[in-house]
Amino acid sequence: MSKGQCIEEVLELALVVEDKVEGYKKTKEAALLFKKLKAWNNIKKVYCTWQKAASLKSNYNSPMHKVLNTDPSRILKSSEIQRALRAPRRVLKKNPLKNPRIMLKLNPYAKTVRQSTILRQAKNHKLWVDKAAAAAALEATSNEKGVPGKKPVIGKKRKKAVGVVKQKKPLVGKKFCSYQETSS
Repeated sequence: MSKGQCIEEVLELALVVEDKVEGYKKTKEAALLFKKLKAWNNIKKVYCTWQKAASLKSNYNSPMHKVLNTDPSRILKSSEIQRALRAPRRVLKKNPLKNPRIMLKLNPYAKTVRQSTILRQAKNHKLWVDKAAAAAALEATSNEKGVPGKKPVIGKKRKKAVGVVKQKKPLVGKKFCSYQETSS
């Protein structure tokens, strides 16, 4: 009994220690203090490890570390990881605009476009050759008529009509207003 108070049924009591205890940096120092005060066994009941659950807490275990070694460069250089990894292959990047196989991998429709372009160019070339041959034949016939140096006229040239006046556009907006002021 302390100062007339009954403490027989109290489950927890505050532990009063010196201010020096707050300066402890290591867990060993705090554990040694609890062992001297004979409170270490009670603390072990409350706290647990990842191997053994706490007796005073239900369904609680300390979280287990997922990675024991947290140094990523050391993990990647380890022999277990290196065995599992494939050796890096050096791939030479090829230009799809110059290499048709690579272009077909990227764009299968490119083959159809290429074929249609070739056919269109062949057709246009044939038309151009035929037109050039017809122009040469026409020039040869005009030279035979005795008009040297004169090019044959292909198609009809239009002559301008004499005496026809082109109609002006109607005046709208500001132009119309300024026209009315000047005319009146």
